[in-house]
Amino acid sequence: MRFLLNILVKVAVSAIGLYMAWRGAADWKAGAGSTAWPTVAGTVMESRADAPIRGSTYQAHVSYRYKVSGQVYVGDQIAFGEATRGSRQNIGEIIGPYPVGAVVQVHYDPATPDDSVLRPGWTGRAVLETILGALMLIIGLVGRVVRRGSRWTR
Repeated sequence: MRFLLNILVKVAVSAIGLYMAWRGAADWKAGAGSTAWPTVAGTVMESRADAPIRGSTYQAHVSYRYKVSGQVYVGDQIAFGEATRGSRQNIGEIIGPYPVGAVVQVHYDPATPDDSVLRPGWTGRAVLETILGALMLIIGLVGRVVRRGSRWTR
C-alpha cells in the first residue's frame, strides 16, 4: 500500500510540474515573441476586479477592441505570465491604467491577429513558473531523497 501511495504522489507531482512548466514556457515564449508584434490603437471596453467567490482573492478582467485590416477583434490579455488574481489593491494596480474608454496600444500577432496583448514581453513570473514546474517534474520522476543517519539514500 505504501508503495502504491508513493507512486501516486510521484505521478501527481510530475503531472503538476509538467503542467506548470508547459504553461510557464508557453507564456515565456509568447511574451518574448510579442515584443516584435505590430501595434494598433484599441479601446478598453471593460475593466473590472471580479468579486471573489471565496476569501479575498479578486480576478482582474480587462477587455479591449481593436481593428486589423478592417476586421474587428476583442482581446483580454493584459500580459503573458502575469498574475491576474490577488487582493483588491493588487488588482486595482493591474487594471488602473486601463479605464473603460481609454485608448490603448494593442500588440497583435500578425499571423493570427486575434492573439493580442497590452503589455508585450515576458515576465519573471513566467520564467519562475517554468523553472519550478521543471523542478517538480524532475523530483516527481526521480523520486524523493531522504536522509538516514549520515548517508543520503533513495
